[in-house]
Amino acid sequence: MIIYAPDAERDVERLHQRFVTLSAIAATTFMARLTQAEVRIEARPRTYRLLNDRETRRYSFRINRISYLVDYRIEPDQIVILRVWHGRQDRPT
Repeated sequence: MIIYAPDAERDVERLHQRFVTLSAIAATTFMARLTQAEVRIEARPRTYRLLNDRETRRYSFRINRISYLVDYRIEPDQIVILRVWHGRQDRPT
């Protein structure tokens, strides 16, 4: 099961609103790619990049030429999405 931490929920809302201002198609594409990320993370959670803290993993996807990053942590009974980042946004490594 995947859940979103409060920071990640805010990230998704902020990014989605940004896409809505561009176009409904862009907003729909973003949400579809995020849903695809959830499916892939849930299917193979240990596959994606382990960050320096050795607990957080990062999945990335692209829309056009921009990367979006999904940071998550694997817990015993769930996967917690911690943050969803725009690729050019300042973030921890």
